[in-house]
Amino acid sequence: MSTHPIKADISRQIKQLRARTGYTQAGLAEAIHTGQSNVAKWEDPRKDLPTVQTLLNIAEVFGVELEIKFVEKTNG
Repeated sequence: MSTHPIKADISRQIKQLRARTGYTQAGLAEAIHTGQSNVAKWEDPRKDLPTVQTLLNIAEVFGVELEIKFVEKTNG
């Protein structure tokens, strides 16, 4: 079973934001009051995604906005 593109994109973005801002997994985990193992899990697109509330908390730590939208399916 392949990884859904949304999972891969969210995982990639968390990892990139963390690298750009100098946060370690443990540092981000502390900032959003969770465990380092959760951050590691979110950075692996084969694992579960964080909740919307957690994504909002991550966005706040990194000083970015979270954008979620539904779009029409394309045929193909």
